[in-house]
Amino acid sequence: MLSNFFLLQTPTDHLLHARHDPLLVALSIAVAIAASVLALYLVQAGNRTPGRFQRQMALLCGCATLGLGIWAMHFIGMLALDLPLEVHYHIGWTLASMVPGMLASWLALRNLGTATPSTLRLVAAGVVVGAGIALMHYSGMEAMHMQADLRYDPWLFAASLAVAVLMAVAALVLWGRMVHRSDASPWQRLVVPSLVLGAAISGMHYIS
Repeated sequence: MLSNFFLLQTPTDHLLHARHDPLLVALSIAVAIAASVLALYLVQAGNRTPGRFQRQMALLCGCATLGLGIWAMHFIGMLALDLPLEVHYHIGWTLASMVPGMLASWLALRNLGTATPSTLRLVAAGVVVGAGIALMHYSGMEAMHMQADLRYDPWLFAASLAVAVLMAVAALVLWGRMVHRSDASPWQRLVVPSLVLGAAISGMHYIS
């Protein structure tokens, strides 16, 4: 039922107040950006490699990097969250929450594994990555065990999904365009789109 997922008509005096450790928040954002840089670099390197096996290995490493980066960002962000009660994490749910990010990264980066991916391919890849970020986040939240009920504000929930999908699309479209710009340095081609992709990963986490 929606009332078991969303925060509907709950008195404010029943809500828990939390704070975030700023250093761990910064670390989680840095991990998201670094994983994005390395994943896009590996895809780019794979596109320049003539051998099929080398291309597949580069793609596989890129997928693993981005998927694990999404997962690591989430749980570092959860470590940054200081709640006024004891929280434990279910090992099964914690490990299972890796799957959406890894699968989405594979499906998305495979679309980028051509020399000149079309805008449609880039948009599709961004939508898949954004959906994977969201699925990873909300499945990871289910790993929490505590003496409180977990509910989401419906507006913030919708905003988190929009941020994940739209910013992931923007990041990959930007990457696709900058890759072929002769006036952009190799670092600009990687870092600028990765900043946007890192913002998609961390932004949806902290919005929800």
